[in-house]
Amino acid sequence: MNPVLHASRTGLPPRYDIVEDGAPATTISARVLRRGGDVEIDGSRYTLSGSAFGRSHQLSSQDGRFLATAQREGLTHWTIEAGGRTFRLGRDSEGIGAQVLAEGNEPIGRVRKVVRGVEADLPGLDRPTQLFVLLVVLASNRRRRRAVAVARA
Repeated sequence: MNPVLHASRTGLPPRYDIVEDGAPATTISARVLRRGGDVEIDGSRYTLSGSAFGRSHQLSSQDGRFLATAQREGLTHWTIEAGGRTFRLGRDSEGIGAQVLAEGNEPIGRVRKVVRGVEADLPGLDRPTQLFVLLVVLASNRRRRRAVAVARA
């Protein structure tokens, strides 16, 4: 059985608790999603960074090597590069709030909204890449919510 990541928003200031099949994986603050910062994954420290307008994100190791990058294409799709592989993350035609991760034309995983959070089923990816994809979706959702709130004001 493939491990499933689940992120739920909690606390003030807001943060996301991420669990893998019920066991804590990491916690990340909403500020790190927005402005960048350090993330701990499996006892190792990584740096998440991004552009000012949320069009790109990068995950790098402590020694500065880029492990994964994500570039937004248009409003709904991302190109993600990690471990020498290129993926496309985009909305799923089957449901609102679901996104499919594909390598070439082959779907390999899914990230979807669930009650009180986001769930990622991304088989075949290493843990840092799985968490990076989930963090890209969380940052994108957060940016979208903020834009809607500004538009309503």
